[in-house]
Amino acid sequence: MASSSASDTDLAAAALATALAALLIAIGQLLQQYFATADGGYRRCQSSVMGPWAKRTHLRWRWSQFRFETIFTTPFISLYPFNKQSVKVIGPRYDRAWVVGGMCTEQSKKAHSLVSGKHGENIDSATWLRFLRAIYKGHELLLKDSKRVQDPEKGFNFEFVTAGKDPDPTLTMPIVEFEERSWDFMPPEVVKPYARIGVSDIAILVRRLGMNWMVFDPHEGTMRAEGNGFVLTSTTVRSVGTMLYFTSTGREVGLPLEYVMGRRVKDLRWIPKARADAMTFGVLLLSYHPYFGRLRYDISSRGHMIETLHSFIRIPDTLNKFEAELPDEPLWIPGFSDIVALVLPVLKERESSLFRVPNPGSSLQCLLSHDCVAPFESEVRELIRHFTPYSPLSVEIAWVLDSINALNRLDPTWCSLSSNDRNEREITSLQLELYDTCASISEYFEDLEKEYSGHRTGHHPFFYLNLAHCHIQRMILDVNWYRTPGGSPNIDVHIADIMREYFGCLPRIIEDMAEYYDFGNEGIITVAWVKMIFRAILWHRLHFLQSGPIIPSQHYESQLPVYIG
Repeated sequence: MASSSASDTDLAAAALATALAALLIAIGQLLQQYFATADGGYRRCQSSVMGPWAKRTHLRWRWSQFRFETIFTTPFISLYPFNKQSVKVIGPRYDRAWVVGGMCTEQSKKAHSLVSGKHGENIDSATWLRFLRAIYKGHELLLKDSKRVQDPEKGFNFEFVTAGKDPDPTLTMPIVEFEERSWDFMPPEVVKPYARIGVSDIAILVRRLGMNWMVFDPHEGTMRAEGNGFVLTSTTVRSVGTMLYFTSTGREVGLPLEYVMGRRVKDLRWIPKARADAMTFGVLLLSYHPYFGRLRYDISSRGHMIETLHSFIRIPDTLNKFEAELPDEPLWIPGFSDIVALVLPVLKERESSLFRVPNPGSSLQCLLSHDCVAPFESEVRELIRHFTPYSPLSVEIAWVLDSINALNRLDPTWCSLSSNDRNEREITSLQLELYDTCASISEYFEDLEKEYSGHRTGHHPFFYLNLAHCHIQRMILDVNWYRTPGGSPNIDVHIADIMREYFGCLPRIIEDMAEYYDFGNEGIITVAWVKMIFRAILWHRLHFLQSGPIIPSQHYESQLPVYIG
C-alpha cells in the first residue's frame, strides 16, 4: 500500500509538472502572438535605426483589440525666434527643445542627446539623425560666430559683448518638437520612422548648411540640394507625400565645426535672422513703421518685381517704362537694383563675423555693391560747392566725406572690397567703423522723421521710405539702362557714368518729393538723399549677397509638410 501511494504521488507530480510546462508553453505562445502584433514596428524603432530616440519607443496594450501597439517618437523640426523669452518658455518643457542653445536644465540635458543627432553614423540609421547632427553643429558654429557665449551652468548669455542690448528679435534657431506616433498608421512602403518639417523651414536650413537647391518642387515631390559635403534627395511615398533623404559625403556624419572632408568650410556664415531667411524666397521684410505698417516686397521674379513697383508707384509713366525695358532675367535695373540696401536694416551684428545673406533677386546686381566709392566721393565734392560754407547743410554733407576719409585711413582698399573678400573671423576696426557709420546715418533719419513729423505746418511729414521710393522711380525713368544685344551689361565699365547720372537726377528728385510726396525742403532732401546712397554703399560692405537659385516666394512661410526618412 505504501509503495502504491508513493507511486501515485510521483505520477501526480509528473502530471502536474507536465501540465505546468504545457501551460507555460501555451502562455509563451500566446504572449508571442500578442507581441508579434507589434513586432514589425517595434523592431524598426530600435537604437540601430533611431539612436537615442529608441528609448522613447514603447508598447501600449489596447484592450479593445486585445493586442499591443508600437508607439514611437520622432522630431518635428522648425525654426523659432531665439530670444530670452522664448528660451525661458521652451527650455524647461520636455515636449520641445532647442537644437542648440537654450537653458541648461535637467530636462534640456536629457533632450540634448536626442536633438543633437548623435549615433547618426550607423548605416541603418534614419537619415533625419544625420540632418539633426548637421544643423546642430552648423548652428553651434553660427552662435559661436555671433559672439553668444554658452555657460555650462546658466545656458546662453544673450547680451552682446559690447552693446549690452537684447539680441535682434528676428534671430531664428531650429527647435524640435517630440511627436508620438503609432506604427499602426505607417504605410507599408515605409520601413523606418520619419521626421516632419515644413517646406519653408527645410528651404532655409538647407541653405544655412551651405547647400544649393538644384530642384525645389515639393508639390510634385521633386527636391534636390547639394553642397558642403551633403546631398538631399527626394521621392514620393504613397499616402505620405514627399520623402527626403539626407546623406553626407564627409568622413564624419554631421557637420564638423569648420572642416568637411579635410577642407575648411567657408559657406556657413549665413546670418540666422528672419529677414535673411525671407531673402531665400526673394522677399524683403521691412522694419515696422508706424505710418506704413509692416511692408514686404517680393523681387523673386520679373512679375513680382512689377507688382512690387506698382505697390508704391506715384510718378507717372514709371511702370510703363519699367515693363517695357525689363528683360526676362534682369541683371541690373537703374534704381530698382538698389532696393535691397535701401529698404532693409543692417542684418549683420556689430561684433559678429556672420555676413552672408541670399541675393533675393537671384543674379540681380546693384551699382552700390561695386567699386563706386570714388565716383560717389567725387560727385559729393562737386555737390558741396553749391552750398554755403559751414552752413548746417554743408556740414552734414561734409560729414559724409569725413566718414569716407576715416574709412580710408583704416583700410585704403575698403571701397573696392565686399565682406566676401574678408574671410577672417577676427572683428577688425574697419568692420566696426562701417557698422557705426551706418548706424549713425540710421539715427539721422530717425531724428529727421521725428523733427519733420505731421504736426509741423506747411508740409506733410518726411519719411525715409518716400525718399527711397522716389529715388527708385526717378532712376528708372531717367538713367540710361545701358542695354546691349545680349541683355544687361557688366556695369563695372559704366560705374562713373551711372553715378554721374544718379547725381544728375537729384534736382528731379527734389521736384518729385514736392509734387508727389508733399515735402519740398530742397536742402533737407539733398542731404538726406546723399546720406541714403552712402548708407546703401555701407550696407553692401557689411553684407555679401550670395547669388543662387531663388525659391519661389509662394513657399515662404509655407507649413506644407515634407518628411525626412
